[in-house]
Amino acid sequence: SEETAKIVEYLKQRDLSVKVLSPKENVVEHLPGTVKAVFLVIGDVNEKAFALAIKISSACSLPLIAAAPGWTRSKVITAVKYGVDDILLTPATSDDIAEKVDAVSIRLAA
Repeated sequence: SEETAKIVEYLKQRDLSVKVLSPKENVVEHLPGTVKAVFLVIGDVNEKAFALAIKISSACSLPLIAAAPGWTRSKVITAVKYGVDDILLTPATSDDIAEKVDAVSIRLAA
């Protein structure tokens, strides 16, 4: 998606390596490994997205940032309940993405 491309481009500009996976792939096989954080880019915040968040958060303790449009208070609460550590409202700007990457960097350094 366009949002995935935007996030990937930003991360590569910061000299971070990026691996893009499809939800159809076995995401768990890649976690944690060399992965330091997970951006879950979602087109629609729904039960399918929450199921994928649960799968990722149960496979590792990496920071999980869910990026999607249309977040409501109840959806954010549900996402956190299912293992999402932070929310990125899309469409996101470079500053929005930078804020999330910096937060992850601080968390990993602590």
